[in-house]
Amino acid sequence: MFLVSTKNITSVDAGEFTDDLRVFPNPAETSIKIEGTKEIRSVTATNILGSEVLLNLKGNNSFGISNLSTGLYTLLIQYLDGSTSRTMFVKK
Repeated sequence: MFLVSTKNITSVDAGEFTDDLRVFPNPAETSIKIEGTKEIRSVTATNILGSEVLLNLKGNNSFGISNLSTGLYTLLIQYLDGSTSRTMFVKK
């Protein structure tokens, strides 16, 4: 007999997700671009296990992802005004 738990290992406050943010192309193979209404300070990408796999501190709105493995990633975007947003993308 197996016991299945529905407890979340990690969670994200739904309020951190925003419609003001666009990541494209999604899914992507070599690079992604982030568009939004605020100026970006930094972008951090984490894999499905929660490990940080990419950090962009230059405030750029596009960066290469060709070195990432295929899978689902979460982006944490920090803005110059101190606010943050989260979104997801798929690496093909």
